[in-house]
Amino acid sequence: MLPLTVHALLHVRVMDLQFGRDDVAGAIGWCAFDYNTHQHFGSGDRICHHGVMDIFRLPKWAGYFYKSQRPPQEAVVLQSATIWSVGDRSGGGVNPLIVFSNCDEIEVFAGEEYMGRFAPDREHYPHLKHPPFVVEWIADDPWGSWMKDLRVAGYLNGQVAAEQRFDASHLPHQLELTPDTTELYADGSDMTRIAVRITDCYGNVLPFILSVVQFEITGEAELIGENPMPLIGGQGAVYVKAGLHPGQVTVKAQALTSLHAAVTLDLSGG
Repeated sequence: MLPLTVHALLHVRVMDLQFGRDDVAGAIGWCAFDYNTHQHFGSGDRICHHGVMDIFRLPKWAGYFYKSQRPPQEAVVLQSATIWSVGDRSGGGVNPLIVFSNCDEIEVFAGEEYMGRFAPDREHYPHLKHPPFVVEWIADDPWGSWMKDLRVAGYLNGQVAAEQRFDASHLPHQLELTPDTTELYADGSDMTRIAVRITDCYGNVLPFILSVVQFEITGEAELIGENPMPLIGGQGAVYVKAGLHPGQVTVKAQALTSLHAAVTLDLSGG
């Protein structure tokens, strides 16, 4: 499996174990976010990669597992822990498919082929409120002709509540800029994060796309972060710090040769 899938399933296993013990009051996961560290730790880059979110506070699959434990009345969660490629597993293939969700059931399609309806894996994770779905259904030959777009539909009370699709071609389709907020106070210190992602045509991050993003900012604000910025794992983030005068600020970004994006922020008087 991909390391991020193994990492996520370790959290799943520990959470299931602690919920199944009456003599355990709770469990603390290490850690929430990746962080900078010293040369005697990390993976040679002086970054601890243990987090359920990366260093920019963007969720890994383990983060989606924790999100999937919330009640669906608050928010429906449906996240497949896959990049939907022949490199998903050691030796090739995408079997099994792991899906983190708080839905009752899921249906899976490969292209137009219906692969079945599946229930959460309560056999291996009996103590979780919303166990992951573990779907073992795809042929082991990673080089076959079956690799078509993936569609996963989540059901609540017999109705489709969420859907996720993956593009089997893995071609970069869009550069996304997503600010935490589009409104800042012009007080010289207010800030917002802008998440940066390269995605397929369905909005899934492409973690193995190697690209550098160049930013340009106009208006009364400062861009904080690497510029240009190499995207690690297909995503990253920069920050915008407001100046002292109200108005509009525009951040533009370019990646590869054809992907462009822009976002506009409003600075109001404090």
